[in-house]
Amino acid sequence: MAGSGSGSGLRMVALRSLQADAAGCMLVAVIIAKSAPRVFKKTGPESGTGTGTGAGGESKGVFSFTIRDSTIDTANCSAWGSPHFVMSLDQMFHVGDVVDILSPQIKSRQLESRSEQYQPLVSSPFKIILNERQSEITIHEAENYTNYLPLLHLPTKSAAGYFTLADVEKSSQDFREDTIDLLVAVRAVAQPRNIKTKFGEEIQNREVSVMDQTTTNPFKIMIWEPEAIKRASSWQSRETVLFISDIKLEWNNFNKAIVGRIIGRTVITEDPHTAEAEALRVYARHAPILRSAVIDRVSQDIPDPISIRSVMTVQQVLDRANVEEHVQFTALMYAVITQMDLDGCNKVTLTKCVSCSSIVKETKTACDNIECSVASGAENMEPEINFNVYVTLTDHTGSLRNCRLTGKFAEQVLGCSVVEFLSMDVDAKGQLKWRFLLERCTVRIVVMKGPLVSILTCSVGDPNEVVSKLPVY
Repeated sequence: MAGSGSGSGLRMVALRSLQADAAGCMLVAVIIAKSAPRVFKKTGPESGTGTGTGAGGESKGVFSFTIRDSTIDTANCSAWGSPHFVMSLDQMFHVGDVVDILSPQIKSRQLESRSEQYQPLVSSPFKIILNERQSEITIHEAENYTNYLPLLHLPTKSAAGYFTLADVEKSSQDFREDTIDLLVAVRAVAQPRNIKTKFGEEIQNREVSVMDQTTTNPFKIMIWEPEAIKRASSWQSRETVLFISDIKLEWNNFNKAIVGRIIGRTVITEDPHTAEAEALRVYARHAPILRSAVIDRVSQDIPDPISIRSVMTVQQVLDRANVEEHVQFTALMYAVITQMDLDGCNKVTLTKCVSCSSIVKETKTACDNIECSVASGAENMEPEINFNVYVTLTDHTGSLRNCRLTGKFAEQVLGCSVVEFLSMDVDAKGQLKWRFLLERCTVRIVVMKGPLVSILTCSVGDPNEVVSKLPVY
């Protein structure tokens, strides 16, 4: 942005060497955060405040951004001037730009001032002020600009101090209206939405869904800042990791849940260079997202299903599945199989994406889940066919419908592979069904809230065992 300043004769200073009221200095740094410019309307002859607004009574504006020039040193900047001046700066300079700041004013921060609450937390005890008439900011064109780019991937806060999404779920009421730090992977990025305010102003909003290793539930982040809305366009599902400092937690009436909101104080570090971030990226690439995929993963992680010995009735399973604190549990049931359609009209196999376990439609040849690395083209994996049999378990307390018998567990129970099953004629499939239908069976299951039930083992029960162990209540 051209101004009246000039780089000649200026002394280059690092952020850590700043001094209050230093004159004739030049800073080189990378922009790590910025806020939308604000314009203050003309209020009268006393509105001029000496912050570069010109004659008293003129409208003025401010463009705020945060810079960094080392692994430690960060500072907040504000450029004051006419509305045209600050709007031009907003259009020309973005997060990731390495800039030269010429002839700024260096002032001590007033930490108790209200404005400090709305700016990112920084290391410098000074604030940097640019004046339309006296200061200048330009893109840094020297060859050493690449030295500053790695700073974009270093969190501005300690990586050890962030909260997990499980922490947010458990203590959502305690966190409401607070700001916290999060380390998350992008799960899905929605398209921006145009919204008209009650004042008739057109603004944009964007919703981003994120995840981590501590919960299977997605967490939603609402973005209203134009710069963050643009940046989110480059975020990749299951690949981009974000360290978000000072994200605000608030209740969202539409989602009926606590959500995160990007505010002026927030700093988003994309793909941070930390061991924790890399571990999260590896997890996110193949983590189950759909509830059915989650319970399939839980089922596979149970080392020895035969060791499940906690006997429960249908009603006990239903009661426990509706208690929120029980994320998942296993049970041993002695139940009659009252539905298992292997030879009828119901489809008992499905084609799934190997990466995300989403169902691949019969009309498609590959996954079309926007959250999947295969769908995005990052990976190339052929989908696979699996059993997907729905079973109803019934005892004297009720029925447990739509229990899933899938994958390797279905092959073990039915005694055949998917390929072998598909080659059977209707009579053979019928005989296989009647080995279990209306029989009292010993069934081991894993249950998630809902309930969502997956069968791990199933065999015709020993009558003596059933009589001795089946609960009578």
